[in-house]
Amino acid sequence: MSLKALAIATVATVAFTSTAAFAESHFSKDEVFGRSTYATTVLLAEQGINATSVEAWGEVIRVEAADADGSTKLIFVDKDTLRPVTR
Repeated sequence: MSLKALAIATVATVAFTSTAAFAESHFSKDEVFGRSTYATTVLLAEQGINATSVEAWGEVIRVEAADADGSTKLIFVDKDTLRPVTR
């Protein structure tokens, strides 16, 4: 294989891989109780909760949130109202 053909194949492979990774991360169907994880984090932000990750946890949503000082905390919120629950 010539050097030029190898370079073209390498560029094509990198471009395809990057495009596939972008599509997977931005168009995946990550959902928590019927809401996208993105929509859930936006709704939590409207309540003042800076969610860094969300996941279904039984009948509630487990939220990892960042405080203003950079520390993290776990919050459990109702799956329908997204309001913090106490256990």
